[in-house]
Amino acid sequence: MDIPPPCQEKILEICSTHLNPQGIAYVSYNTYPGWHMRGMIRDMLYYHAQQFTVPAMKIRQARNLLDFLGKATSKDNTPYAHLLRAELESFRRSADAYLYHEHLEEHNEPIEK
Repeated sequence: MDIPPPCQEKILEICSTHLNPQGIAYVSYNTYPGWHMRGMIRDMLYYHAQQFTVPAMKIRQARNLLDFLGKATSKDNTPYAHLLRAELESFRRSADAYLYHEHLEEHNEPIEK
């Protein structure tokens, strides 16, 4: 689900005004710059699986693509390939529900904070 920018700002404002000076708030948002690599993989998974309507099939197709990408980069020894493989492994270890709701949803717009 996409959270409109005014709601995003309000959530962050509430955190800011209610935390102690050393307090920490955990908010499940995808933010830049860290989301760039994951967003790229997410976009590939979403594009690949969007033609399927059954969630289990979407998940299966997404996992098949993760396996394909891992094999396609397995012999590449560049820093980019190492980063990509690490992210792919993180996706592979994700539970099906997380993969489906975090990476196969239609809307996933990271914020810049």
